[in-house]
This record gives sequence, structure tokens and C-alpha cells, in this order.
Amino acid sequence: EQHQGQDAWDDFEQGFNRQYEGFCDSLRQRASEITDIEMKICMLVRIGMSNREISDTLHLADNTVRTYRTRIRKKLSLSENDDLNAFLNGLGHAEK
Repeated sequence: EQHQGQDAWDDFEQGFNRQYEGFCDSLRQRASEITDIEMKICMLVRIGMSNREISDTLHLADNTVRTYRTRIRKKLSLSENDDLNAFLNGLGHAEK
């Protein structure tokens, strides 16, 4: 079952990278120490998922997603006033 989950994620990631070319590279340039789970969360934020949807998708507690978002903000040197969603939406180019 976990293998099927990984296959589904791999399929999602391939489609995401086609749709948002350069997103992951741009994110890694700005925060090279970002973890795989943090990258997944950023990708899901980029496609417009809420914290609840992310927690359901990745099988994480809501508080865990919020904690990861805080860590991501720190790694990106974003202030409390900076909008993580808006920042991530500016990375990569969505195909039209």
C-alpha cells in the first residue's frame, strides 16, 4: 500500500514539475536545506491546498502541517508579515 502511495506521489510530482517548471529548483536555491516533506508541503500549497487538505493528503496532523509551514518560512527568511502562499505562488511558471 505504501508503494502505491509513492507511485501516486511520483505521478503527482511529474505532473507538477511540468505545470510549474522551475518551482522546485527555485525553492531549493532559496532554501537549500529544505527537507523532502517540506518540499511536498510547498508543492501542495502552490496548487492551492489548505492546511487541512495537506494534512489529509500527507496523513499528518493539522498542527504538524502548521509547524512545517513555520519552519519553511524561517528557511526562506520570511517575516511574520510575509505571505508564504503568495511567495510560493511567485516561484515557477504555471503553463497557461
